[in-house]
Amino acid sequence: MSKMPKWMANAMESLLKSLYFECTVVAIEPWNAELLKIELKSLTPMPNCKFGDAISIRVSDTEFRNYTPITIKDQPDCFYILFHLHSGTLGNDYIEHLKIGDRLKMVIPRGRSPLQGVADMHVVVTDETGLGFALNMIHEYESIQQPCYVITENNPINTSTITELFKPVISVRKGQIEQGLNLFFEQYFISVAKTHFYLIGNAKTIQQTMMLLKQKGISSHNIFSQPFWSLGKKGL
Repeated sequence: MSKMPKWMANAMESLLKSLYFECTVVAIEPWNAELLKIELKSLTPMPNCKFGDAISIRVSDTEFRNYTPITIKDQPDCFYILFHLHSGTLGNDYIEHLKIGDRLKMVIPRGRSPLQGVADMHVVVTDETGLGFALNMIHEYESIQQPCYVITENNPINTSTITELFKPVISVRKGQIEQGLNLFFEQYFISVAKTHFYLIGNAKTIQQTMMLLKQKGISSHNIFSQPFWSLGKKGL
């Protein structure tokens, strides 16, 4: 739920304490004008966080926003979040005002489990909002030697950051996801039956990508989708 009455949000924090954990901001690292990395340390035992999970932050008296926590190896009580900044939005205003030492409560990690089973490769198709998901996918599968690939549609300002963050990666501009998919299929041999696709980010782009993948013979059983946002909708 992205929005609820103030009294209900207060009651949840007071009566359902097991659903929350408290963190403090330990580092803030702007990557560019749109991407911001914030590292947090849990002040209580860090809840179990699995691939595909999200945490929820109360960004006002009545509204919550979901973000992807990225765990830090060898630091079990620490994690970071990679924020895509959108000026003038409620979540953006809250995040940009955070300072080192600030304490905040978060709803414990929860979410849908992505595709299960062994695959020849794993492919995330996303925009800037799904970069954290893509990083978690790589952590999840590269450790067991299952190759991972990333296809992004992004604003030009983020291209150099994304190409440094992921290797290999195909980065295209907004609205060019079909070109990105075609490049991927041209450059990398895939087994149609043994490739898992994860479609993350904009709901409209996910619908388009799913249609294109099915035209290329990819079964819906090998496609996981999770819309993070849709134009005109808050807190999707």
